[in-house]
Amino acid sequence: MADISLQEIHKLADFMRPRNWFLSHGDLNIMFEQYQLEKYELDPALVKESVGSKYVRITKFCTTWPNLVVSKFLLELLDCSKQYELSEEEIAKLEHCKQIARSLRHKSQGGEVTLASPYFENIREQILTDLGNAKQVIWICMYLFTDYKIATKVLEKYQEGLSVELILQEDEKNRREELQTRFWNKIPSILWWYPKTKGIHHQKFCIIDGKRVWHGSFNFTFSAATKNKENFTSDDNPEIVGQFADEFKKIKLYIQEERRVRGQIEND
Repeated sequence: MADISLQEIHKLADFMRPRNWFLSHGDLNIMFEQYQLEKYELDPALVKESVGSKYVRITKFCTTWPNLVVSKFLLELLDCSKQYELSEEEIAKLEHCKQIARSLRHKSQGGEVTLASPYFENIREQILTDLGNAKQVIWICMYLFTDYKIATKVLEKYQEGLSVELILQEDEKNRREELQTRFWNKIPSILWWYPKTKGIHHQKFCIIDGKRVWHGSFNFTFSAATKNKENFTSDDNPEIVGQFADEFKKIKLYIQEERRVRGQIEND
């Protein structure tokens, strides 16, 4: 649950309500889909285009998801105000609302922010523990992901209903038939392949519940877990987590655009 008060939510509502929350229910659904938040898509009971029902949906979202996710979502929602011509008073209200959203990034959920913790041994076990404790969101960005133990845990969390997304290098090792059959074919809609024609995508990080990022040299492979000398750092700092989350979305958008352009070329 985000550290946002009902008073702050009312401030957001006071700015958005005159413009009918900027967006239709369908537009809100599209935004929720981008965050893999299908359970906040339009409920059949909210079929009418009412400001009140949108307020209920946004409030439920803000009081359910962690600080980082809510912060990023609200800032994108507030950016929709660009379609309106705002008065000076409204601009001041907008900036206040953005400050509410930005401040969430600097709030630590569950106590003080701890220092980053580097690991050089038993990295896989630490990762499996954190993945097992995940409650809402798992974002994984890997060069190589061939470790069956980690893949099994990720698939389990996906089947539990968590929002899971993966970005992997387009590589024959990642595409191995047994991996495809046992794991990747079961989660195709949330797996993004970085095209090998664009070079090597060598980043390795994992974001859990929008509150912790693991990053370092460690690929999700058997060799990395059992043979190699590797490092992986666990970091709960909201600013660092936010930077990695921004990078994840940036890479995903790049892949989407590359697919779009490739599709146009193939159709011409």
